[in-house]
Amino acid sequence: MAGRGGEARAGAAARAAAGFAGAFRPAGTVRIVDWRGWLKACVAQEVEQRRLFPWLAVGFGCGVLLYFAAEGRPALWAPLAGLAVAA
Repeated sequence: MAGRGGEARAGAAARAAAGFAGAFRPAGTVRIVDWRGWLKACVAQEVEQRRLFPWLAVGFGCGVLLYFAAEGRPALWAPLAGLAVAA
Protein backbone atom coordinates (compact mmCIF):
# COMPACT_ATOMS: atom_id res chain seq x y z
CA MET A 1 0.00 0.00 0.00
CA ALA A 2 2.91 2.33 0.52
CA GLY A 3 3.61 2.42 -3.22
CA ARG A 4 0.10 3.53 -4.16
CA GLY A 5 0.59 7.13 -3.00
CA GLY A 6 3.69 7.51 -5.15
CA GLU A 7 1.90 6.05 -8.16
CA ALA A 8 -1.04 8.42 -7.67
CA ARG A 9 1.26 11.41 -7.44
CA ALA A 10 3.22 10.33 -10.50
CA GLY A 11 -0.05 9.85 -12.42
CA ALA A 12 -1.33 13.31 -11.45
CA ALA A 13 2.01 14.90 -12.38
CA ALA A 14 2.00 13.10 -15.74
CA ARG A 15 -1.57 14.25 -16.45
CA ALA A 16 -0.67 17.85 -15.57
CA ALA A 17 2.48 17.74 -17.72
CA ALA A 18 0.55 16.24 -20.65
CA GLY A 19 -2.07 18.99 -20.35
CA PHE A 20 0.63 21.66 -20.29
CA ALA A 21 2.46 20.17 -23.27
CA GLY A 22 -0.80 19.94 -25.21
CA ALA A 23 -1.50 23.63 -24.62
CA PHE A 24 1.20 24.70 -27.09
CA ARG A 25 0.64 24.34 -30.80
CA PRO A 26 3.41 24.35 -33.44
CA ALA A 27 1.90 27.40 -35.12
CA GLY A 28 2.07 29.32 -31.84
CA THR A 29 -1.69 29.45 -31.30
CA VAL A 30 -3.01 28.53 -27.87
CA ARG A 31 -6.63 27.68 -27.26
CA ILE A 32 -8.23 28.76 -23.98
CA VAL A 33 -9.81 25.34 -23.58
CA ASP A 34 -6.35 23.76 -23.36
CA TRP A 35 -5.27 26.22 -20.66
CA ARG A 36 -8.41 25.55 -18.65
CA GLY A 37 -7.78 21.81 -18.64
CA TRP A 38 -4.15 22.29 -17.71
CA LEU A 39 -5.04 24.71 -14.90
CA LYS A 40 -7.69 22.33 -13.54
CA ALA A 41 -5.16 19.48 -13.54
CA CYS A 42 -2.62 21.63 -11.70
CA VAL A 43 -5.13 22.77 -9.07
CA ALA A 44 -6.34 19.19 -8.62
CA GLN A 45 -2.75 18.11 -8.04
CA GLU A 46 -2.21 20.87 -5.47
CA VAL A 47 -5.41 19.88 -3.63
CA GLU A 48 -4.51 16.18 -3.81
CA GLN A 49 -1.10 16.82 -2.28
CA ARG A 50 -2.55 19.33 0.22
CA ARG A 51 -0.26 22.15 -0.90
CA LEU A 52 -2.95 24.73 -1.66
CA PHE A 53 -2.55 26.80 1.53
CA PRO A 54 0.85 28.38 0.62
CA TRP A 55 -0.79 29.90 -2.48
CA LEU A 56 -2.64 32.29 -0.15
CA ALA A 57 0.68 34.05 0.49
CA VAL A 58 1.28 34.32 -3.26
CA GLY A 59 -2.17 35.82 -3.77
CA PHE A 60 -1.65 38.25 -0.90
CA GLY A 61 1.71 39.34 -2.34
CA CYS A 62 0.17 39.90 -5.78
CA GLY A 63 -2.53 42.04 -4.16
CA VAL A 64 0.09 44.14 -2.39
CA LEU A 65 2.02 44.61 -5.64
CA LEU A 66 -1.13 45.68 -7.47
CA TYR A 67 -2.01 48.12 -4.67
CA PHE A 68 1.37 49.85 -4.82
CA ALA A 69 1.43 49.83 -8.63
CA ALA A 70 -1.86 51.72 -8.80
CA GLU A 71 -1.76 55.47 -9.23
CA GLY A 72 -4.16 56.08 -6.36
CA ARG A 73 -6.41 54.28 -3.94
CA PRO A 74 -8.50 51.66 -5.69
CA ALA A 75 -12.25 52.08 -5.86
CA LEU A 76 -14.39 49.86 -3.66
CA TRP A 77 -15.70 47.90 -6.65
CA ALA A 78 -12.21 46.63 -7.58
CA PRO A 79 -11.62 44.27 -4.62
CA LEU A 80 -15.25 43.21 -4.68
CA ALA A 81 -14.96 42.32 -8.36
CA GLY A 82 -11.76 40.38 -7.63
CA LEU A 83 -13.50 38.50 -4.85
CA ALA A 84 -16.42 37.66 -7.15
CA VAL A 85 -14.05 36.38 -9.85
CA ALA A 86 -12.10 34.28 -7.35
CA ALA A 87 -15.29 32.79 -5.91
